[in-house]
Amino acid sequence: MDGSTDERIAFTRRLADAGEQVFTVAPDGSQLRQITLGAEQGETWAPAWSPDGRRLCVVSRRDSYSRLYLLVADGASEQALLDDLPTDVDQPTWSPDGTRIAYCQGDGNGPDRLMVLDLASGAQTQLTPPARLDGSPAWSPDGRFIAFRRCFGNPAGVYVVPAEGGEA
Repeated sequence: MDGSTDERIAFTRRLADAGEQVFTVAPDGSQLRQITLGAEQGETWAPAWSPDGRRLCVVSRRDSYSRLYLLVADGASEQALLDDLPTDVDQPTWSPDGTRIAYCQGDGNGPDRLMVLDLASGAQTQLTPPARLDGSPAWSPDGRFIAFRRCFGNPAGVYVVPAEGGEA
């Protein structure tokens, strides 16, 4: 974080009446705060801080599919991303410059391919084909590449793909 906001740790906790929910806490363990609203907002997980520390991208299941949402750091407002896709998403991660989010997308049987969302335009780029169980995206420091793990394929392992698309 750039120091413009309090440094906080975001994590999920399972609540008996609301399933997975997002909380933040100061590094010393003080100032515990529930960011998501609970059962009425749906189960929410996979919090990822924006590089400036002002927003969180989270995954939330509120109907048949999981979706991406942007939350301000205190949870006071949210914006749905990709809310019209009939697919599941998971594992969001911000580009170093905060303009794009890499995530995993699937066909309802779980996320299995890598995608990148440009936040300004809403354009999506598919980086890897489906059915390989690609996941755990991690941006290179310069934002040009994304490393990921592949569970199926020839061979399974850790791969790197250009963030704009191309051969893994």
